[in-house]
Order: sequence, then structure tokens, then C-alpha cells
Amino acid sequence: MIGQWCYILLWRMSEQEHVVFLDFFGCVPSKEDLQNSLAKVGTAIQGARLLVALRHDVNTGLDLSALLPGSPTETVSHAAKIKSVLIAKARLDDLQVKRLRIVTDPDCAQWWKRVQEVCFTPCYSIDQIYTTVPKRTVKPDGDSVSSIGNQVRDFFRSLPAVGQIGFLRSPNIPAEVFVHGFSTRFGGLSSYPGMKSLNLTYTMKKPDPEALIKENIRRLADFAGFDGGNLHVAAATHGIQVWTVGEEKPAGYDAVISNMPGVVVAAPSADCTLVLFADPVNKCCGAAHAGWRGTMTSEGIAMATVNAMKSKFGTNPKDVLVAIGPSIGTCCYEFGVEEAKQFEEFDPSCIVHKPDHPKPFVDVARTNKLQLQRGGVPASNIDMSNTLCTKCHPDKFFSYRRDGTPFGNQIGFIGIKL
Repeated sequence: MIGQWCYILLWRMSEQEHVVFLDFFGCVPSKEDLQNSLAKVGTAIQGARLLVALRHDVNTGLDLSALLPGSPTETVSHAAKIKSVLIAKARLDDLQVKRLRIVTDPDCAQWWKRVQEVCFTPCYSIDQIYTTVPKRTVKPDGDSVSSIGNQVRDFFRSLPAVGQIGFLRSPNIPAEVFVHGFSTRFGGLSSYPGMKSLNLTYTMKKPDPEALIKENIRRLADFAGFDGGNLHVAAATHGIQVWTVGEEKPAGYDAVISNMPGVVVAAPSADCTLVLFADPVNKCCGAAHAGWRGTMTSEGIAMATVNAMKSKFGTNPKDVLVAIGPSIGTCCYEFGVEEAKQFEEFDPSCIVHKPDHPKPFVDVARTNKLQLQRGGVPASNIDMSNTLCTKCHPDKFFSYRRDGTPFGNQIGFIGIKL
């Protein structure tokens, strides 16, 4: 249909659960208006849960029950349209639904395109359906397209955290020289169940938009006492590549090192071992993500990090202070028999055999400790006091093995104080 309004006929959806977002923000619709719009989009919304967006000042006395037979209906309202969208997204995440259809009008096309870029990630399937809606009493975009990023940032900053923020520290690392810690899972804004609440890494495969991750980082940084804008987090590709801050980034890297005051380096984890390194003599530091593959490749990611600090900054392994953080423990890390053999060949103490369990359990944290010792780091310099099991502590940590996908990430971080 060509003209002021248009309607896009969409392909038949699968049976997967989805939500239809009715964009009536700025309108004063009647129930009949809503039903007429629904009728025009036909089968594209059948079986969906409905979210109706209205300005809070028109959301009075409108009975939305039985708007679409068999479809639960909820109202999302706020004084600002972008905030209605963010509230609706949080509801999607509560429901663990990633398929969204937006019923709106053509004048809102550019606004919605920008909203998708800022508020959602590519893991969502989003279709826009354009149709006639009642005349809006405010402009269709609500606010300018260019201001959406700032509006999202300000809205996230206004929200209360889910839980209390906190982090673990090592007594091994001198607090007067280094800021450091291992984050826990609470004190942030992430709402998707397996990622709630202080998820600290952004990926296009997970529901948290980059703006939300930046706000989570800001909150941790403010609490821990560093500049979140100077945080550099390893990519976690399960290898042994080390990146030195200030140099060109490699394609993939599992550790970051620095000797720049004010710069904080970090590594992510959702079960893998986190390792922090401090050299108080040469004033440098590092953080490594030690997955089992990176641990068992060549000298291992932990020693690869020490060797990089030696090469770049003159570090002597005997001066390195190490803190090994939370990871999945031998209580939970059941491993394939063939894959476990390399740990057993390295050192039998890295394997635990349990009665009535045909598969062994692997101690990746201990493996990293022994690799560091064999590489010249004194055992007394390696702190294991924070090696809590991530899977056993849902009150403290994210865990891929426990929560499945999508999962959140905590980080281990360290930097030289200014």
C-alpha cells in the first residue's frame, strides 16, 4: 500500500514465543483503535504476548483485557518514549523472549532503527510492522534521534542496582601501589536471568546492550576506585596471546599487561580461572583469562603473561605477586577422560577421581599455580585464597556450567594507582 501509511506483510513465524510491541506512545487511543491496528497486521501477531506503549498521562481507564484473544496484554508507560522502550526490553528479558515485532507508523522508522542500535543487540529478532495508528498528540519520535544514546545512558544511571556491589581482594597485592579485585555478580543492571546483574562484558550474542555494560563498568569502577574509561578487558579466546596496552591489538588475546599508571587491565570469566599479576619492583601488572585450553597450550597463559611482562617491562618472575581468583572447582568441573589426560600427565594432583563417577574432575586453578611455580614464581607469591567455585556460589558469581546461555561475566582487574 503506497501513501501516508504502509503495511508490510511478513513471513509466517515459527511457533517460538514472541512479543508484539504496540507503539501508541503520544496517542490517545481507544480500545477500538488498538483492535483496528491489530486487525490490519493480521497473522503477523497471532499467538503473541502484547506490550502496549502509552504515555503515562493517557494510560487512564483503558481496559486492555481481551485485546487479542489468547494473548496476554500488558501496558508500558512513561513520560519519555525511550524509557518506555527500555522498560519493555527489561520485561522481554524477564520473560526470556528474544523475538519482537513492533507495530508503529512510518514516521517512526528512523527513530526505531536508532533505538534498535542502542537498546538491543543482534541476538534479538526484531521486525517492524508499519500501519495506521491514531493521530499522535506528540511528535512520532518523541525525542530527537541524535539524543537517543544520551537518553539511554542517563536512564541507566538513574536506575537502582540489583543487589549490592562488591569485589574480592587479595592480601598478596599491595593496595598502596595497585587497585585490584575480582568482581562479584551483583550491583548492576543486567536483567536477563543468567546475566543478572553486574554483567561486565559486551558481546553481540547476548542481550545486554553496550550502553548497559558501560554503566555496569562505571558502577564497579566508582566503587573500586578507578577510571572505568581506562579499563581494558581481555577478549577471552582460549589461547595464550598477550596484549600490551598501547600496542596494536592482536586478533585474539587472553591476557593484558600494562605499566601505565591509571590504566586498569582485566580478564573475564564465567567459570574459567582468573589470574592477576603485580610486579611492584618494575611497576607493571597483568590480568589473564585461563580457560583449560589456554592453560594446557604451550607454557600456559599464566606463564605467557609473566614472560610478556619480562620481555616488555623487565619483570623477574621471582618478583611477581599473583592472585588466582574464582573459577569452577574440582567439586563441579567434571571432565572428559581423554581431555583430562593432559592434566594428569602434567601433574597427577591436578586430577580428582571420585567414587561412582566414571569421569575425572580437573583443577585448573592448581594447574596454573604449578605452571607459575615451575616458571620461577615462588609458591609464597601465589595467593589462592579467592579460588571459590563459581558454580557452587550463585549468590556471588556467574557460571556457564550452572546457568547455560546466555551467561554473564565477572572480571578480575588490576591497575597501577596514579
